Amino acid sequence: MPYTRVKATSYRWPVKVKTPTDGGVQLEESFDAIFRRVTRQEVRDRSETDEQLVRYVLIGWSGILDSDGQELPFSEAARDEFLGDQSFIRGVIEAFYEGVNGARAGN
Repeated sequence: MPYTRVKATSYRWPVKVKTPTDGGVQLEESFDAIFRRVTRQEVRDRSETDEQLVRYVLIGWSGILDSDGQELPFSEAARDEFLGDQSFIRGVIEAFYEGVNGARAGN
């Protein structure tokens, strides 16, 4: 199949968030992220910290619920509330690199 340059500015990709729980078990939950399509240079310029990279590339989502079980709409403020959650950050970063590299981070 010939390569076709994609003009899309974003893409949807599944994210797995693994949260440690009691007994040495990790709870795995998921949602769909909408990532900004970026160049390699943009990633280098905006990835001093994982939080900066997530803030730049994560531009939407679906499948995140609030504590009442209602869909949590994406907003920059809602996204920024998750930036202190290491499990969320790790899941988003791994999914982002899986999307651009074709494999899970660390593989």
